[in-house]
Amino acid sequence: MKSRWIRNSASDTAIIFVHGINSDENAFRSETAFWPELILNESLLQQVGVYIFEYQSQINRPGYTLGDAVDYMREMFKIDEVDTRKQIIFICHSMGGNLVRRYLVKQSLELAGRQTKCGLFMLACPSTGSHYANLFRLIRRNYHMQLESLVASQRNVWLNDLDKDFKSLLHAAPFGIVGRELYEDLPIVARVFFPNTQVVPPLSATRYFGEPLRVPGSDHFTIASPSGPDDLQHRVFLSWLKSNFPSFSLSSKTDFDGVAATFLAAVDRGDYAGAWQQLDETAQRTLVSDFDEFNELFKTREQLGTVLSRKLTGSSQVSDPPGFAKGNYKILNFVARYSEGGLRSEMMSLRRAWSGAWLPFSYTVSIAPMMD
Repeated sequence: MKSRWIRNSASDTAIIFVHGINSDENAFRSETAFWPELILNESLLQQVGVYIFEYQSQINRPGYTLGDAVDYMREMFKIDEVDTRKQIIFICHSMGGNLVRRYLVKQSLELAGRQTKCGLFMLACPSTGSHYANLFRLIRRNYHMQLESLVASQRNVWLNDLDKDFKSLLHAAPFGIVGRELYEDLPIVARVFFPNTQVVPPLSATRYFGEPLRVPGSDHFTIASPSGPDDLQHRVFLSWLKSNFPSFSLSSKTDFDGVAATFLAAVDRGDYAGAWQQLDETAQRTLVSDFDEFNELFKTREQLGTVLSRKLTGSSQVSDPPGFAKGNYKILNFVARYSEGGLRSEMMSLRRAWSGAWLPFSYTVSIAPMMD
């Protein structure tokens, strides 16, 4: 049992794998692939840290509770500096989802203070328990604390309290939490002594987030162990990541000139909604109040007419410039010729995001025309 970085990068985001009961990192391994390695090989994620959290979950360790595992997670995240990341994305299997939810509730004040954004990609997580746990509880001789936490019952105070606490956390939203829930399609066995149903029923696995997905052909174990990059759960994860963490929706290239050109092209053709989507999240919160204000600012630019030509005249890199959010910036200077406004100077800034990508942050056009 060893929690560790698979890749410890300098970026401000980390993807963390968390297994379930009686398991370890091999929960994410199939005969042909290891899911953390699939993440490592994705071109869009080359600068993102990948971490595996392992904890004591064996059936022969009956006294180790999920509360103990939460404390261990908090300690390891401090030691390995996982909790310093501004974006933490969990891929949770089975009971691992319950563990992560309790961690988020318990650490909510610290996460809110750091304004951490958290993502939960939950795979067959028994948010309200599993009847398989009820069955194993009957046939086991020894009391097992983690197994007890998975029992589907109104008397399961620990799990029911977690359900209420987590829903309250989502409602209060002291820090950003986004999620997606996938659930298994098939039972793991079809024997007389085992229920011919999923280990985690859909109602338990689809509790908190929209658009739950039943993964065709999967059972409780294969849902967490894709056989390759084309498997549905891996592709859904990448799509969800791009939708909820805008840095990943841009090109993976680090050519900041190209990023600027994409933003300016949207502005030049009047696609202000497209330009807004490319904008750094911090700029969306601090430079303008909302999209309507952003849209109005660019409407005034239309008086200059269409852009006939544009030339990059210089660039520089600065850290923590006055009047801007803290961070590393590229400052790009242009000279553009407008059909009605003549020759104008333009300045655009790009801010380096937690993923390592450069994102548009600000854009200005000179009020007075330049001399030809």
